[in-house]
Amino acid sequence: CKSEQTNKDAAKDAATTQTDSTATATDQAFATKKLKVAMGQKSRYELELDYPISGKPEVMDAIRLYLLKQCGTKATDLNDPIEAIKASGQAFIAEGDKTQAQFADEEYPMPPYTSKMEIDIECNYPTFITYEGESYIYTGGAHGMPMEMIATFDANTGKQLTFDDIILPNSKGQLLKLIQKH
Repeated sequence: CKSEQTNKDAAKDAATTQTDSTATATDQAFATKKLKVAMGQKSRYELELDYPISGKPEVMDAIRLYLLKQCGTKATDLNDPIEAIKASGQAFIAEGDKTQAQFADEEYPMPPYTSKMEIDIECNYPTFITYEGESYIYTGGAHGMPMEMIATFDANTGKQLTFDDIILPNSKGQLLKLIQKH
């Protein structure tokens, strides 16, 4: 279900942050570019996501808001989210470095904070667009927190679809029985 991809490399390097742009072209007007941010020396923040760059404005805005919320940003400029993503990463790193410094003299010092997130477009069809994401966040304790997410959007309205939106009402019971059986 992966979209066809064409690469347009446009790498941008700053001391600890890099942004890469890769366009994903399909037979639809909806297209994305790959955004990459990696920053931090001790604590690390890494993000890679397929960000909408063309398509119906209401669809792009709905998906952009969803993606940026997943990244923990408070973006106001949906056309250029890099600064908001960097600010979120810098805040995460600052908190991690501060916490690590507080425990530096302990018998068991605090390991650095880690945040890694990747959100890719999984399906891009005329009727729906699906994103799949994985992340791992460590902010102390015995282990970090791995997470997975899948979100499907109506390609005409941008509405995030639910189970009830996708499954026909008369087949819901049958599907749930199959799921429980297997």
